[in-house]
Order: sequence, then C-alpha cells, then structure tokens
Amino acid sequence: LDALAFDGRAVELGAGIGFWTVLLASRGETSAYDPREDRLERARRRLIAHGLTAHLHPRALDAGPEGAPVVVFVHGLAASMEVWAGQAERLGDRYRVLAVEKPGAKTKR
Repeated sequence: LDALAFDGRAVELGAGIGFWTVLLASRGETSAYDPREDRLERARRRLIAHGLTAHLHPRALDAGPEGAPVVVFVHGLAASMEVWAGQAERLGDRYRVLAVEKPGAKTKR
C-alpha cells in the first residue's frame, strides 16, 4: 500500500481484524463497514493505538455463500441499503451479496 499513489477516500467492506482499516486510514478518509460489532471494536482499538481516525459503520448486509461471486450494492443519496433487500433475497442463493449503509442514509430504524 505504501507504494501506491493514493490520497483520498477509501471504503472497506469488512473491518475484519482492523489491519487494513489502519493502513487505509493512514492514507486518507476511510469508512469501514462490518455487521459484527466485535470487528469494528477491534478496528477502533487499532486506530486509537496508531493515533488515526475512521468512520466505522455497523450496518451492512452480508448474505450468500462464502466463496461465491460477489455483488456489491451501494444506494443513492436519499435512500438506504434497505432498497436492495429484494435483490439480495433473489441473488443470495448464487452470489455473496454485500450492501453498506452510507453515512447520512435515510434508514427505517
């Protein structure tokens, strides 16, 4: 990553162990999504340890078989990831479907 000319915004669709979150945050504005709070907490602790910040988002859709081809859905300005629920249901048996909640989304919570 250090050799890449990158300075801007990055989106990480799975915070995992927080390793990539720290690397991406060191290069620009980063948003990390993961449906599992424990992974976001791990990423948060690593960011703090390195004196970095990122936008951590717990709302994400991750459905379908592991190892299947991946389809990523990103909603528009005045919507939320819930607009993709029907497509995710129909594609979920053949594809791994990912959708994230962008900051400022109009959620139905």
